[in-house]
Amino acid sequence: MLNCPAGLILKRDSMWSMRSTDESDCCAAAAAAEGVAVVGVRSAGWSDGNEAVFVADGMNFYSGQGRGLTVVTVRPDGTLVDSAAFDTMTSGSDALAAYIHGIEKGSMVLIGALDEASANLTDTAKAAIKTCGATMIDGSTLSM
Repeated sequence: MLNCPAGLILKRDSMWSMRSTDESDCCAAAAAAEGVAVVGVRSAGWSDGNEAVFVADGMNFYSGQGRGLTVVTVRPDGTLVDSAAFDTMTSGSDALAAYIHGIEKGSMVLIGALDEASANLTDTAKAAIKTCGATMIDGSTLSM
């Protein structure tokens, strides 16, 4: 998978079908306020790369360590505050929801899926994820 250089982010419209290794096809200029990092997650299931990589200003700063969903909180400058992984393929949904509800309001939260993350993802866990601003957790298309 392509890593966009510092100052660039993956183009939203091509995220789901990206097959190019040319940064001009896949990356766009990132705009952030001064002192605020441009952050993102490169996330893929088992057959699509099997990774959850968290990026700030073009640099990988954390990688998911286990199957399911990894939740990362970061400071505005893109440095890691906390991380936790939940095996939502088996029984991690309740713990995931409890963890998210314990995150300080206003925190920057990134969530990535590694391997399989949806098999036992409950509606309660999905509702908790939505409180972080998720718009596609139900499988619907992103509306802008």
